[in-house]
Amino acid sequence: EQVGIAVETFLRLCRRARWSDAETPKFHWLLHFENHISKWGNAPTCWVHERKHKTVKRFGEDILNTACYSKSVLAEVISQQLHDVQQLDAFALSPGLVGAHKASKEVAELVHTHVNGEYQNLKVSTKARLNVFSKVHKRDVVIIDAGEDKFNVGQIWLLLSIQDVDMALINCWELRHHNAAHATSTWNMVDKPLLIELCAIFAPVILKVVEPGIAMIMLPYEFKGKVPFSQPRGIVLVS
Repeated sequence: EQVGIAVETFLRLCRRARWSDAETPKFHWLLHFENHISKWGNAPTCWVHERKHKTVKRFGEDILNTACYSKSVLAEVISQQLHDVQQLDAFALSPGLVGAHKASKEVAELVHTHVNGEYQNLKVSTKARLNVFSKVHKRDVVIIDAGEDKFNVGQIWLLLSIQDVDMALINCWELRHHNAAHATSTWNMVDKPLLIELCAIFAPVILKVVEPGIAMIMLPYEFKGKVPFSQPRGIVLVS
């Protein structure tokens, strides 16, 4: 009963906050939690196949023999899984790029244009690991360390490794207003690209675009004591 009340309260508050348009179809699974607990005595995960969706689609679309379709897809998925776990970084837990690969010619030229110097070992990725529990992806909006309990906010444009140093090209935003009591702040989504080391990224954040060019972010609980600041720490300006 407590789970049902909590879910209904959460969904009602989402609508009150005008987040209905951001509710994905998966939101309906919340309505099943109360019945799961009542029936099984605990809350079994509903997401066991989420991490396999792309893999299943990748192999399933090319299989035309429907007589053994399920077996064929399963065999392909298991083979891919065995290949993945044999990679050197399959169980890596330290901060760094995930699945990094050689940068394309276009990306390399972009980096060389904005950053002084030529780099032979330039790699890029669409996601990076911040710590054991947290990852960020390209286009995520993140909190950036500005030193002395201060932070900045921006959107990741590119995750890259330059001379084996993991970095991120981030479009840093300008602060409009900070509400410490509600742990929210409003930012101008300006174009201010900065190159920073990956270790300067604290965490991804939840945001809402309140009007064109203006976004409101929700500060994670562990960062509520920090103060927004205009300039991140440890950055290399991009011209």
